[in-house]
Amino acid sequence: MQDGKWEMTYETEMPGMPEMPPQTFTRCLTSGDAVPTDAPGDQCEITDQDVSGDTVSWEGRCDSAGVIVEFSGRVTYSGDTMKGETRTVIKAQGMEMTGRMKGRRVGECD
Repeated sequence: MQDGKWEMTYETEMPGMPEMPPQTFTRCLTSGDAVPTDAPGDQCEITDQDVSGDTVSWEGRCDSAGVIVEFSGRVTYSGDTMKGETRTVIKAQGMEMTGRMKGRRVGECD
């Protein structure tokens, strides 16, 4: 993966819910911080991360006012592009979301 600012688009599916529009965001990613997530940093933490070649996989957890959300994902970088998948579980509601992501490097970090 190339360090820099990355633009990522997530497509999320949740059983029993209407189709959600894709969400796009940008984030500075580096080889030391290569997990492409937009989860709020003070409420969430990455609990496990593994790098194997060009693929990064992770698990994490958020606690927002007692609502526990667990998430995991895997992304493969290929030069200045990436693609992967995520899984998110909201424990209290028993809701599960799956997602696909794709992204591209758009420049240097600010």
